[in-house]
Amino acid sequence: FYLPDCQYQDYLNASINFLRTPTGNNLSPMNVLSPDNQNMTPLSTGRSYNTQNLETTPSRILTPKAPKADKNSKGLRHFSMKVLQKVQERGKTTYNEVADELVHEFGAKSDNLNQPSYDHKNIRRRVYDALNVLMAMKIIHKEKKEIIWVGLPTNSVQECVQLENKRNQMITNVNAKINLFRNLVLQEICLRNLIDENKNKSIHRDSEDKCKIQLPFAAIVTASNATVDCTVTVPRDHFNFTFDSEYQVYDESDVLRRLGYSNELDSGRCPREKIEQCQSILPRSLHPYVQAIGCCTPEELSELLLSLRYCLIDEHNCERGVSINSPFISKLTQF
Repeated sequence: FYLPDCQYQDYLNASINFLRTPTGNNLSPMNVLSPDNQNMTPLSTGRSYNTQNLETTPSRILTPKAPKADKNSKGLRHFSMKVLQKVQERGKTTYNEVADELVHEFGAKSDNLNQPSYDHKNIRRRVYDALNVLMAMKIIHKEKKEIIWVGLPTNSVQECVQLENKRNQMITNVNAKINLFRNLVLQEICLRNLIDENKNKSIHRDSEDKCKIQLPFAAIVTASNATVDCTVTVPRDHFNFTFDSEYQVYDESDVLRRLGYSNELDSGRCPREKIEQCQSILPRSLHPYVQAIGCCTPEELSELLLSLRYCLIDEHNCERGVSINSPFISKLTQF
């Protein structure tokens, strides 16, 4: 209980006098403390104090503490939920976008006197920590500076579905790269055959440059009865075509393949002698792929390379390259 200094001194003196009093005298601290016993207020401990002498100076009055701000209002859990919501809404975002939006949001709240103030640096640090937590939980995925929403942890069935979708997406990307690789090999063969043909034609060596077709070029094909409007800029670096019917655009690789410079390698059933001819003009490391391109359609080529990808990786790690008796070559004999 609270006892003022003046009352404490009186109580101390009364206690000393009580101890000095001979045994048998019926004295108590209350009798010696003060004659004004009617102003005494009993306490729960059996003692009493004088309420008239209570000190009421401001220095002795304890002011109540200000209520503490809610810890969740700016804790890591709160910012993690905010960051999770922002990333989920956007799907793909960056750290700066999320941090700037939260700084703007909480900065507007700090303008209100009833709301606690937030430090911008503290907000950005909390956002950075929250992103690391979400990445550790595999809720989000980071690729360089881009943050991608993955999803909340779910049961094993949904996780299997997500993995299956990811696998299908990866297979789609691999098939696109295989198709690009096939087109590049065919383009290389067409250009090398064209170069060899021009070297062998000594008659046309002295021909004028205007009779030669420069690479690269493009061919636009449309109906014979279509109306085509073409406008050209003065430097002749920009052409604008307008068609009243459907049209198709072919680059030099497509034109050369249609003219037969690919040695029928893109047919899917190329004769063996032409496959060997194509292999002779390409590096040895590409020979198995040339044979695969000549024996397979684009769909069969993707399936074959995916099924034998581990064999190709192991054999290309060797210095000798792909051997004739490798599983890759033996698989090609089935086509």
